[in-house]
Amino acid sequence: AKLEVNLLERQGAKISIVQADVSNYDQLAQVLNTIYPPLAGVIHAAGVFEDRLLNQHHWELFEKTFEAKVTGSWNLHVLTRNLPMDFFIMFSSSTCLISSSGLGNYVAANAFMDALAHYRHSLNLPALSINWGPWSGIGMANAVGTHRQAQWEQQGIHMLNPEFALESLAFLMSHKELSQVGVMAVDWNQFISHTSGNSSRFFAECIPAHKNVAIAPINFTEQLNRILLKDRKEYIKNHVKCLVASVMGFDCPENVQCEQGFFQMGMDSLTSVELRSRLQKSLCCSLPATVIFTYSTIDTLTDYIASEILKLNIIEETLSTSKNTQLDKLLKEVYEVPLDHIEESVAEELAELEALLAKY
Repeated sequence: AKLEVNLLERQGAKISIVQADVSNYDQLAQVLNTIYPPLAGVIHAAGVFEDRLLNQHHWELFEKTFEAKVTGSWNLHVLTRNLPMDFFIMFSSSTCLISSSGLGNYVAANAFMDALAHYRHSLNLPALSINWGPWSGIGMANAVGTHRQAQWEQQGIHMLNPEFALESLAFLMSHKELSQVGVMAVDWNQFISHTSGNSSRFFAECIPAHKNVAIAPINFTEQLNRILLKDRKEYIKNHVKCLVASVMGFDCPENVQCEQGFFQMGMDSLTSVELRSRLQKSLCCSLPATVIFTYSTIDTLTDYIASEILKLNIIEETLSTSKNTQLDKLLKEVYEVPLDHIEESVAEELAELEALLAKY
């Protein structure tokens, strides 16, 4: 960043780096009052996040996230709304357009900026809110670490090259009629395959190039029914292992240890929700909210799914009982045939055989 600043200064730009809290109205006003020549535009790219499930959240964490995005963008709006600026750009997030677990407060904060852009346009003020996908190597995506990035890749959400993102920014700044636009790198076929229900139909309708994409559920149960009964549990186990590898970002399902606890592998509450969601989708059923915590290894989760959800043990017992019942019935019929009747039948068969041999 320092090299870029130096390059801009050599090209004739005057650059001042001032530290201030964008959520503090007085600090921000003081900074804006020192700017000369008059302010030409604003790019609001500040943000913090505190990701976790809603049932584990606290309002203080919402306030922390809202300070930069909500309070900060509103302060900038109020302090500049009477200035003849060329642009007012806010860095929002693609999570407002495509869901991501554990970011309820972050999504709400960015959605405010999206709404503010539309509001400013209604006042004939410049505004653009860009719903950025994750950038490679910098920004929020870099802060969450490689584990979360691997999960995004599994869903078909790829990292944006910063140079491409900046080129996109330059392009969008020339289209002043826009209020809000999403910029992300997504494999829509892969992404849609990881959504379910109304979400997949929503994206099929909203993305013209993929309107005709077949959105079919994973036919895991259908395939399971085609497998021999004795092999079904192993098939379930491999299925669970593949899903765990996918949500954890492992390169190969074989790297997953069946006896190791999910949370020892590095799974957190967000990835446990993702695993439960994918299991529910593939099994076409609802699972308890605590299922991943209660059955926290591949082996125990497989046993639970096989016995409690798919009732494989009951099927085996039923089939076994049915076979035994048929065998008992046949034996009973045999035992009920009189001994002298059996002897007569055998004698008749022997006589017919001797008569046949006599012809030769």
